[in-house]
Amino acid sequence: DELKELHEKLETPFIPMTTKFAIVRDDINRPLGVLGAGYKPISNAESLTIIQSLIDQGKVNLERAGTFNYGANVWVIAKLPGSLTIGPDTMDQFIRISWAHDGSEKLSATFIAYLSRDNVQISPKMPDAKVSFEIRHTLNAKDRIKLAEKILASGETYFHQVQDKLNELAGTPFSNEDMEKYLNNLFDIETDPKKKKLDKDGNERITR
Repeated sequence: DELKELHEKLETPFIPMTTKFAIVRDDINRPLGVLGAGYKPISNAESLTIIQSLIDQGKVNLERAGTFNYGANVWVIAKLPGSLTIGPDTMDQFIRISWAHDGSEKLSATFIAYLSRDNVQISPKMPDAKVSFEIRHTLNAKDRIKLAEKILASGETYFHQVQDKLNELAGTPFSNEDMEKYLNNLFDIETDPKKKKLDKDGNERITR
């Protein structure tokens, strides 16, 4: 007993940290992460206000939503009305919004063009329109959310540029030689015989 009392006097069971704090989900009493003192949690309801005004105006419809890591990570998919016409194909327009409560991801939104027939989604960068943006979890995050609503409303401009660019590419002739050059560049294949790497038996050595 004397040894136990001495141990309790020498060591404090819990040592408080003053520069970092735990983010805890109180409904299941589970910690989601440990963040710095400057971190400002943004609730799911606050994060969804990014597209609430667009929903109220009928510009988007919520399609899917989900969480993982016990709710530490959250994502929402919203569909924009209308579609893109690329040659004979039609692509739907979506916005993906995601955020995290453990510091692993900023609050972000990305425009997505989706071809359901082939289950293909793309988010190409356009010269005069943003494909995505991020909002830091800081004290002024609420003010940035208001700005984000205006940025999301620029989706019509973004998808218009995507449609024009894809139709331009679809109408551009692409020969077998062009395809070979593209694949060689994509997989970093050396085509100059003088620069090719050989193994000990003199055969071409492919590393990628």
